[in-house]
Amino acid sequence: MQLLMFGGTGGTGRELVQQALDQQFDVTAFVRNPAKLQMQHQRLKIVQGNVHEPAQVAAVIAGHDVILSALGTNQNCTCRRC
Repeated sequence: MQLLMFGGTGGTGRELVQQALDQQFDVTAFVRNPAKLQMQHQRLKIVQGNVHEPAQVAAVIAGHDVILSALGTNQNCTCRRC
């Protein structure tokens, strides 16, 4: 099963990625900064991108069975899209 993870570099996201790998999922982590996801696994694919770019999100979603989001915010973040 193909799982797509948004927000995989934060604490919750990393834990969800690891649990998915442990459960034999093929995981794609869509991240801004691949260096922050200090994890390697034969079933882990890391894709660099920006969730605020609809075309990038649409492209990465294709072919996945499950999509999880652990996206967070910081105190400087404001909602730009709903």
